[in-house]
This record gives sequence, structure tokens and C-alpha cells, in this order.
Amino acid sequence: MTEKKTVKKETAKKAAAKKPADKKAKTVKTDSFIDLFELNKNDVLLDLGCGKGEFLKTAAKTTAFATGIDCSAEHLTEAQKALQKTGNITLIEGWLQDAWFENNSFTKITAKDVLRSMNNHEKGVLINKVSNWLKPGGLFIVQDIITSFGLHRKDERHEMIEAECKKYYGKKWPELKDSFYHDLYHAHPSDLSLMMHHFLFTGFNVLQIIKHTSCVCTIVAQK
Repeated sequence: MTEKKTVKKETAKKAAAKKPADKKAKTVKTDSFIDLFELNKNDVLLDLGCGKGEFLKTAAKTTAFATGIDCSAEHLTEAQKALQKTGNITLIEGWLQDAWFENNSFTKITAKDVLRSMNNHEKGVLINKVSNWLKPGGLFIVQDIITSFGLHRKDERHEMIEAECKKYYGKKWPELKDSFYHDLYHAHPSDLSLMMHHFLFTGFNVLQIIKHTSCVCTIVAQK
């Protein structure tokens, strides 16, 4: 940290070296994304695909240290502006597929709306790396397009998907609709059964699966 408490961009290796004392994570039964983490002053957080830093800005208030990584230089510039008064956050520019941190570096890790950019193999590799980066008892919380039905059935379920998303996203749905359907059909949405395989294969204990809609859910897993 600098004396002016400015947000810094640095390497993943340096960011991972800043770690406070261990504290086993807990979980709560809530669908509020930030509340799922039960963040505290002993936590070291990693935000995979941090974007413009919205989540980090809130999380920084109750964590010892937080790191955000994103492949978009433009988004990170916006994040730096939003977080310039925060002294406990490091921002890293890079691809998640290439990310590297010391083992047992973080108490909590999040990936929100980013796994859809990876194919199934890449998701498995990342989840395995996350398992290594987390301290024992640490939490990995994922929220994304994760379907509870076979992806090959999305066409026949279009009307249901539309109705569910309209209800879940509310007033934000009109502005999110085009990008959501683009990702559902042209990115790499996840099948819940395959995601469960990745988590269980890498030694995670899945604590909660929160189904917001039939194709959007949050998974809370513990190392």
C-alpha cells in the first residue's frame, strides 16, 4: 500500500503474498450475493473477473485485503477510479486462464458472470487452481449462467427462460436481455451436473446451490 492509499496494479505473485491470519469461513442461507461471503476483517478475498470493481468496492469495507483480476484494461481503469480512496485492494490485468497465486493465499474467492467465457475444460482447470489458492475451510462462490436442464433443451424452454429472467432481473432485464441471450447461445454456459463434477472432483464440498432461475444459479463451495 502506498501512503496515499491508491489502488495498485501489480503481479499476482506479489498480491498473493499479502495474507493475514487464517479464519475458517462460514455460510449463511441467503440469496444476497455479498451476504453469502460473511466477510470479516481477517478475510483475504480474490475477485475473478472483477470488471469495474463494483463488488470489490463493497467488499473492501469489511476485508483485510482484496485482489481483483480482469482481462479488460478499460474495466480496470474504471475500477481504479472507483477504488482510488481504498488502500487494501490490488488490481491485476490478465486472463483467468493464466492466473497464478501462491497456494493457501485466500479465504474467499468469487467468480460472477465470468465462467461463461471458458469452455468446459478451462472451467475444470480454473476450479482446480482455486482449490489450491484457498486456505482450508475457504469459500468459492460462483454465480453464472448454469442451467438445471440440458443445454440442448434451451430452445424448447425459451418462453420459460424469458418469463423467469424477466421476474428475476426485474427492471434491469431489458438492458441485460441481448447480452444474456448472446451468452446463453454463443458463449459457454454451464450445465449444473458438469459444474458439480468439477467441484466434487477437485475436493470441494458444495454447501449450497441457489437456483435464481432454471438457467441462473449461485454455487457456494467450501475447500
